Amino acid sequence: MGKIPDINNSILNIGLINGNIPSGRKTGQRRLSGDFIALMTEGEAYFSVLSEERYLVKSPVLIYVPDGMRHSYDPSPRLRWKNYWMLFDGKTARSSFGNILPPHPGIFKIKETDDIGKNWSELCTIKVSECQNSANYSFLLLHKILLGVHMLITGTELTYRPSRFDAVLQELENKADAHDIDLCALARRYGFNYDNFRKQFKAQTGTGPKQYFLRLKINNSKTLLLNTALNIKQIAEMTGFESQYYFSRIFKEKTGTSPSEFRCGKINEKML
Repeated sequence: MGKIPDINNSILNIGLINGNIPSGRKTGQRRLSGDFIALMTEGEAYFSVLSEERYLVKSPVLIYVPDGMRHSYDPSPRLRWKNYWMLFDGKTARSSFGNILPPHPGIFKIKETDDIGKNWSELCTIKVSECQNSANYSFLLLHKILLGVHMLITGTELTYRPSRFDAVLQELENKADAHDIDLCALARRYGFNYDNFRKQFKAQTGTGPKQYFLRLKINNSKTLLLNTALNIKQIAEMTGFESQYYFSRIFKEKTGTSPSEFRCGKINEKML
């Protein structure tokens, strides 16, 4: 069993500088206790890591320095500076989120920053609040920020590619009021042979396609039993069962109670 992360101390310090440089700000080489990450969205700054040689970096840019590494990061005094910064526990982040921290210390030129900036601003607000579950929500925002940074650096996008089974399940749901459905034809239409279709369907849903189709019918009938005054025969017809008797038998087989008992029992529960 893995070690439970210390979410209360995962973010050591955080802030946003937006505008003029704070008076009395220390400059030059420094070492910090914690991993340092900064997102500069406006202005420019001078940066160095390990060596004394400083580089001029212009926004938008990301800066990352691991725990304890000597570096300098000083804004140019002639330009407005907008800089999100955070000091966090890198060990906790790595053990909790996996390999999503920047791959090396230094400068990362980036493009899009809006979503990360919004999450960073929200995290700044949460960290000074005393609302319930603020530690948990801060940890979630830390993950979102680091993941967003990782995606910017690697040039990856979080896209959802629907599988063929999404369309299959939607079609079954749309046809749940039919008396029957040709599952072999359905499988062929989506490019499966039936044996492979049945195996993959069970792996996806935990049940076979025929049983899944019956469950959809039963769920639809429950809605009608609870929310309409239709009699059992009418509900059987509307949900695609060939007879009231067959509907009642399948309903009891799947739920452990008859349609009438289900209707009465649930209605009484609502009244209590």
